[in-house]
Amino acid sequence: MPPPLELNEVIGRANMGVSRPFVCKAGPEKLQYWVKGQGNGWSRDELCFEWIAARLAGEIGLPMATPALIQIPNEVVRYSSMPDIRDLGEGVAYGSQHIANSRFLEFSQIDFVPTELRAGIFFFDWWVQNQDRMLGELGGNVNLLWEDSQEQLTVIDHNNAFDPEFDESQHAVDHVFAKVLPQKTVFLEIFANLAVGIIPKLEQILKELPFEWTEMDGLPEFDKDHIRSILNRIHDWSSFCTGHQ
Repeated sequence: MPPPLELNEVIGRANMGVSRPFVCKAGPEKLQYWVKGQGNGWSRDELCFEWIAARLAGEIGLPMATPALIQIPNEVVRYSSMPDIRDLGEGVAYGSQHIANSRFLEFSQIDFVPTELRAGIFFFDWWVQNQDRMLGELGGNVNLLWEDSQEQLTVIDHNNAFDPEFDESQHAVDHVFAKVLPQKTVFLEIFANLAVGIIPKLEQILKELPFEWTEMDGLPEFDKDHIRSILNRIHDWSSFCTGHQ
């Protein structure tokens, strides 16, 4: 497990999004992070999903918000005046570094995203069985940030990845970048080949998970075989593409 960053301050909580992470400063540089902890707000499985997906996204070359482990002291939870601080909880939390001057990607901005990147995200969400990246003219839950001045996209939020009820047919239609599939872009195959090369690194990524997320307190042990089984579907990618074009 990488050494957790020391918490400096809990600033507040997001007022947008479904999971509403906490806004914190952490580490020697006191950088700002969006933090999900072991309290009432998230399950420990969801924290594991976040870390694994963030590490895989980084390995495959997607512009992922930098992940970090952050230590939340007991006294912060015990003595804070924030009414919902127990949703954060004490112990090791998952942090996603804040991206300045960014906002959620809008439907009108989809075509600004390079085709290669659209293909990579579409493939990645299929690979990790993440159905939580949809966007239409009426809105959606896109979990992508857009920074206008640099035209920079950032990928966030994977606590709903590794979904056992993931629907491939729905993914092929409803994903924010589903239109890359019928275009038969070569980038879809490029990212699939990259993923095959990343599979051997999975065991090291699983070893990075904090013990208190996976085995503590008499809870059922985190199901690492579930992760292995989903990611080894990579060999079914060509069949998926063929069946949905």
